[in-house]
Amino acid sequence: MFVLLANQRNGTNMLRSILDSHPKFIALPEVFNDHTNNLTEEINLPSFNRFLIEKTKQTPETVLLNYRQSMVESYFDQICAYTEERQAGALIDVKYNSLHQAEGHWKDVDEAPHMLKIFKDRKMPVIHMMRRNKVAVAISTIRAQKTKQYRAVESAAVEVSQTTLQIDPDILLWSLQALDRREQLVDQWLRSFKIPHITISYEELFVGKPGSAISSLSFETISNFLGISHSELSLQPKTLKLSMRPYCEEIENYSEVEELLRETQYHGQLTGEDTSV
Repeated sequence: MFVLLANQRNGTNMLRSILDSHPKFIALPEVFNDHTNNLTEEINLPSFNRFLIEKTKQTPETVLLNYRQSMVESYFDQICAYTEERQAGALIDVKYNSLHQAEGHWKDVDEAPHMLKIFKDRKMPVIHMMRRNKVAVAISTIRAQKTKQYRAVESAAVEVSQTTLQIDPDILLWSLQALDRREQLVDQWLRSFKIPHITISYEELFVGKPGSAISSLSFETISNFLGISHSELSLQPKTLKLSMRPYCEEIENYSEVEELLRETQYHGQLTGEDTSV
């Protein structure tokens, strides 16, 4: 079993939709997502929360935090049994803000999440997915929180892209800096735990700009890491970008945001002048 580890709004839905096209591979959505009961309509496999509820019904004390590590382990056992029965590989989507799910009662503030030790002990290699354009991550998060739409698979659903956003520049800058710190910290943890991993950026998945043709070369690298045949993947994502509008049209107070970011590393990401993203 493999792990897709990323911050929210980093393009994981698109990556999973392509990997899930392989006949012998199951790419599961966020297993620790509070709003998911069953992971997919096709797969009779519960989210962790649904799994925990059923376990608690059988044994009420398992709701206590001192059982949380063993519950996460049992949940991963269930996923492994499900995929082994189907002779398929599996990828689980775990977001940064779900890494705390295996914690007990006590934890030092600077201690790495126990989830990473589980990944290491269970030999669960990690695809660490990042996004170079941190402005895109932050604004995508703000847009999703306002519209309550986090993904789209049909063009009609992208109508919410006409929504305009009022953004607090100071909070935006703090969010961008926090995104960078989180990625660096997770990368440090993966290295210190010696967890086998590859780092992939969202931008690398495309031949040109995000939203353009899919990069066959990048998916060949990912396929080799997962031990699956690249030729059996359909490089046609099932998800669509929720907005293609330039930020100067989408952000109501764009000039205010642009002025604050002008002397920062994020200015080119906002204006489109940074060609690396």
